[in-house]
Amino acid sequence: MSWLEESMQSAAQHVRRSQVSWCSILGEVNIDQLVKHFCVPGSDLSHLPDKSYPRSRHVVTEILRAKKAKKCLVAGDMRLFGQLMNQSHKSLADDYQVSCPELDEVVQVAWDTEGVVGSRMTGGGFGGCAITLVKRDAEKELLERLNKLCPYSSSFSTTAGQGAYSWDLLKLPERE
Repeated sequence: MSWLEESMQSAAQHVRRSQVSWCSILGEVNIDQLVKHFCVPGSDLSHLPDKSYPRSRHVVTEILRAKKAKKCLVAGDMRLFGQLMNQSHKSLADDYQVSCPELDEVVQVAWDTEGVVGSRMTGGGFGGCAITLVKRDAEKELLERLNKLCPYSSSFSTTAGQGAYSWDLLKLPERE
C-alpha cells in the first residue's frame, strides 16, 4: 500500500470515528433503548448529520451481535454464530462502509461454498482480511475457490485454541 493510500484510509477511518463519537457513552446507557431508537423503522433521526445514522446503527447492532455471539460460543451454537458473522459483514459493508468490492467478493465466495457457517471481514477495513468459519469437510473446497479468485493472496486454515485468559500476576504458576 502506498503512502497516499494509507493516508486516505487513515482519513476515512477518522471520519467514521468522529461520526460515531457519541457511542463512547454506550457503557452508560441501556442498549435496548438505543436499539429501539436506531433500529426501528420510522425513528426520527433527522437531527443526526449525514451518514451518522447508518454508522451509529452499525455500532449499536455490532454490540448486540457481540453479546449474542458470546452466548452462542458458550452454548456451542455455531449455526447462529455464523449468521451473526454474516450480519456483521453486511453491516460493516453497508452501514459502516469500510469494506471494498474485492473483500466483499471473497466473503461472497465463502458464503456460496457449501459447508461455510459464516464469514466476515476483519481488521481495520478498506481491504484486508476475511475470517471464515467452515466445516472441516468443506475446508479444501473453500481454499481452492479462494485461491482461484485471488491467486496472489494467502489463504490458510487454523483451529480454535484455548482463547484468552488471565493470570493473577502475584500467583504465577511454578516453573518446572
